Amino acid sequence: MCADEAVKDSYIFVDWGTSFGMTHARQYPDMPPPMLRAGVGRIALGFLSNCGGAAYLPEAMVSGQLGSSLFIVEDAPVIHKDAYAVYSQTSSKRETIENVLTWFDKT
Repeated sequence: MCADEAVKDSYIFVDWGTSFGMTHARQYPDMPPPMLRAGVGRIALGFLSNCGGAAYLPEAMVSGQLGSSLFIVEDAPVIHKDAYAVYSQTSSKRETIENVLTWFDKT
């Protein structure tokens, strides 16, 4: 299945925020209304698992199912989502926070 077909039939739009929505709209300007709109990725994943379809979901969320019950739409553009962390320089948990932030550098 190609990306254009995936967003036309049984597509689940997950609202990952304004930036994602704008990028998605540029990628698929002629997309018909989705079968379902979800504000939470886990809801979309559950619906996708039970009813089929296509959705943009984080690889980390679906990696255990890729190749068995879920498949990547090969020609679909990858839409990256930035994450930011704001914390006080004087936080008593600063060392822990900075340690956790190194996990994101590995992806």
